[in-house]
Amino acid sequence: MITILSGGTGGRRLFEGFLSVHSPKEINVIANTADDIEIYGLHISPDLDSLLYAAAGIIDDERGWGIKGDTFNFHSMITKIVPTYSWFNIGDKDLAIHIIRTNLLRSGMTLSQVTAFLTNKFNLDCSIVPMSDDRVTTYIFDGVVKRHFQEFWVLYRAEMPIKAVIFDNIEHAKPNEKALDLIISSKLIIIGPSNPITSINPILSLKGFRNLLVDSEGIKVAVSPIIGNAPFSGPAGKLMQSLGLEVSSFGVAQIYKDIINYIIVDENDPNVDRIKELGIEVIRTNIYLKTLEDRQRLARFILEKLYH
Repeated sequence: MITILSGGTGGRRLFEGFLSVHSPKEINVIANTADDIEIYGLHISPDLDSLLYAAAGIIDDERGWGIKGDTFNFHSMITKIVPTYSWFNIGDKDLAIHIIRTNLLRSGMTLSQVTAFLTNKFNLDCSIVPMSDDRVTTYIFDGVVKRHFQEFWVLYRAEMPIKAVIFDNIEHAKPNEKALDLIISSKLIIIGPSNPITSINPILSLKGFRNLLVDSEGIKVAVSPIIGNAPFSGPAGKLMQSLGLEVSSFGVAQIYKDIINYIIVDENDPNVDRIKELGIEVIRTNIYLKTLEDRQRLARFILEKLYH
């Protein structure tokens, strides 16, 4: 079995690559849920939805979120009435998923159960697992006010000071039991090329999760989300810099140094020797994930190198 830790765009793209070159029944993904937010009274899980839509082949890859070909009649109408709602754009088909999730959660189902229900309705053979059924919320503190990560990224476009990153309720949240089982039983565990600060760190910060990952007998590999000194996408660079971390594959390796055996970096990456000094084996290859062919190529490469 293969398990991917994912959040945001990079992890989702690698997940797509694996689904198209390997048996989906052997592919599992543990998703960050600390980006979840309530909008219009609805429980929205951006990372879970992106993985669900990607696995179903309906994601809007150009936007990087939502359902391709979606309409935005709901958003158009609600923002005519209340213009301040315009910052968070939700498509009509996307809205249906949020309504279903919210109603099922209110009926007493857990987030894991709702996610399994949705994957079943989309006839998916892979397993998409929320990191926890408990609430964890990422806030960005600018020195005066703490703002939800979605506000920081979508509303403010990351154009605000970052004094601290807060994972609210992380000390009380329990890891998903299925996620723990996957870590124990998987032969290959991949930390996807996602934002290490706000996509992967919430998963690793769950009580006992990091220690279990260290003790796991599976091969553990991270794919760098940084090429040169810039991330594939998103605010990873700014977040790493604000926390005093070097924006490079070396900076990423420092974050994961106690839990991974390998890190996969760009073929021209200059940090190989420095990373090896951390006790991590380095594999260089083309890690661009822009097209489906890119994603398939990298997935095949990882399988050939590390999955035996």
